[in-house]
Amino acid sequence: MRIGYILGQFPKLSETFILNEISELIRRGHDVYIFSLFNSKENIVQPEVEEYSLLERTYYPPSYHKLCIELVRFDRLLFYRNRRKINKFYCIAVARHFSKIAEKLDLDVLHAHFANEPTFTAMLMSKLTEIPFTFTAHAFDIFINPDVKALRERIENASAVITPSYYNKNYLYNLAGIDKDKIHVIRACANIERFKSIKRNEDPFTILTIGRLVEKKGIKYGILAIKELIKDYPEVQYRIVGSGPLEKNLKDLVKSLNLENNVKFLGSLNSDLLIEELSKATIFIYHV
Repeated sequence: MRIGYILGQFPKLSETFILNEISELIRRGHDVYIFSLFNSKENIVQPEVEEYSLLERTYYPPSYHKLCIELVRFDRLLFYRNRRKINKFYCIAVARHFSKIAEKLDLDVLHAHFANEPTFTAMLMSKLTEIPFTFTAHAFDIFINPDVKALRERIENASAVITPSYYNKNYLYNLAGIDKDKIHVIRACANIERFKSIKRNEDPFTILTIGRLVEKKGIKYGILAIKELIKDYPEVQYRIVGSGPLEKNLKDLVKSLNLENNVKFLGSLNSDLLIEELSKATIFIYHV
């Protein structure tokens, strides 16, 4: 099967669940092509990106600036009204560009991740090309200020909807009033095989956290806990993998608590380096 993935950004280090899905499809013999609304321009990528030559399978739209010029010419007042309108017309322009590529690739199906701009773009591409589309709904895209009317339209037009939990399935059904049989639960799983090869090389008193440095992850509470823990275990090491907008605030907190010798910020790591960190950890703290 020839599958087109419509994503917000690719490659994106934090979206390993999407990368695992694409990699598994390729391992099973499917041809996968990626349509990225934006170029993430991340310096660190997961090994699978190179292993499966995914950048060679990835298409990006013309520069955002050029597309915006076209949109402003189309309707200057509407373009500047609000961000949602900007995103909508940007997706329309991108969908037209991507549809031509999708037809040349002779794709069998389109699949988008996240129910917002990527799914809207996939729906438009489907209408332009008559290629069926599906999408996966995750979390912020359906729980944070959802546009119910737009979401219902996307579900109605999709051949199927995927979500990682039964809670999400019931939520989507209650929110949009769509036939439950159209919504399928498929777990977002890690590539477990990569972790089976971990050889324990445990450093004493090492605690590991992995996650984006944003408020909802509650990283600061782990740091505050370390302040209490070093009273009994002064050698404990708290290693934090990830990056995000709260990085400076968290580093300032560490400094104010005199924890520079106990708390280390490692930044973003690819999966190979992450496995190395996991092999050293005594305790892993999972921030949902």
